[in-house]
Amino acid sequence: MRTTQKLASATVFDSLFVLLMLLSGSTLAKVAFGQGPVAATVALLATVIAVVHGRLHLFFIKFFGLILFFLGHQIALALLHTNYSIFSSQFVIFLLSIYVAYLASNVFYNRRFAFVRAYNFWMRVLIVHALLAVVANVLLPGHPFPNLVDEHKHWRGIHPLLSISVLVDYTGQELPANLLGLGLERAHGLFTEPGVFVNYVALFLFLNLFVNFHKKNLALGVLAILAAWSSTGLLLLLFLAVSYFFFARKALRSQFPRTFPLLRVAWFVLGMPALFVLIFQNLTQSSYGTEVKQGSISQRYFDTYAAALAIADRPVLGSGINLNNFSEALSSEEHLRQIDASLSEWELVSKDQARFSNSTLRLLVTFGLPIGFFLFTGLWRQGLLPRSHNTVLFGLILLGTLASTVLWHGFYLPLLFTGLLMPRMRPHEKNQPAVTATGLTQKEFAVGGDVFQA
Repeated sequence: MRTTQKLASATVFDSLFVLLMLLSGSTLAKVAFGQGPVAATVALLATVIAVVHGRLHLFFIKFFGLILFFLGHQIALALLHTNYSIFSSQFVIFLLSIYVAYLASNVFYNRRFAFVRAYNFWMRVLIVHALLAVVANVLLPGHPFPNLVDEHKHWRGIHPLLSISVLVDYTGQELPANLLGLGLERAHGLFTEPGVFVNYVALFLFLNLFVNFHKKNLALGVLAILAAWSSTGLLLLLFLAVSYFFFARKALRSQFPRTFPLLRVAWFVLGMPALFVLIFQNLTQSSYGTEVKQGSISQRYFDTYAAALAIADRPVLGSGINLNNFSEALSSEEHLRQIDASLSEWELVSKDQARFSNSTLRLLVTFGLPIGFFLFTGLWRQGLLPRSHNTVLFGLILLGTLASTVLWHGFYLPLLFTGLLMPRMRPHEKNQPAVTATGLTQKEFAVGGDVFQA
């Protein structure tokens, strides 16, 4: 009994830590309270959990070295540019992300499956919540919430926790979606938009495909991707399906030994063509109308082109993390004129500024090519998720972040820094017994019973 209580206690704190990381991403918490207060609150609560775990001493020298390194980068930019502030709010939030990564590295060191189980649990909750929110807004449309307002949308529903984001035009008039002609809004739950939501769902699908095959979780994840109706989500789903058939054929054959040949034929004859049709329909027929869809595609074109020009202008140190300097580097008049001149070739509409939708390129714009690619090695070596099929995981995250802002959120940025804090897995460690959510081997875990079933 005592062993079971110890296992349950450890799992609860693991679960709370992962929930904090998820909420510090682009969720309603950021819209309602602001990114700075949310980041500070998450860092404080995560510290309490790490103290309860009894781990705060691991990787401190690396953590301190990263802080000094990025502080030096800020000082160098301040010396080169007179209008550059060293301690901006964006830099403080960035340091808090490194601190959360340091805490996560302590809590989950040698306990990757603890993180996986907690992530699976919360993503099931968040996906079910997102689907319920869509249903609730069909049955009871509710009303807008004045304290939940973003640049081009607001939230409407019977309760803030069951609200749906709705696009608005320049007059403030709502542009309701009509998903597949069914009058449904796109699912995103507590996340700010479907394009963000699908990145977390795609990671959920990866874990339940490549790490621990789970049919019900896969069905739930695919339903969430379809309900979000995001081109990014559909592309990620296609990427995962193709990767699984090519890189995990042995696992698939073991899961379906008798029907594997039939499944392979069904995928290439029915599954892949159906996904391509859905992607084509999503790209060509917007739920909000052709004008909104064209504007969205044009904005992404602007963002990507402007980021490439900004990187070419400052390839070594980048623009810096401060929002004003980053925006100036991205949306300079010369860059906008150059982008406008190329619009006629693609039949796109002009935009007055470039934004931050491509978070992969944003990393390179902010820090320059040398530091940017160094940070990508951290993403490759991330320390929270099992590294089986690491190439697929790295490709999944890069593909998702090319079309969204998630790499700069409070989940993915700490995930990146854990790869710079935790040591690389030594060859002899790869053959160690499988570790469960409590950090014990399967044999040791069986003594206490399965308290937190993934």
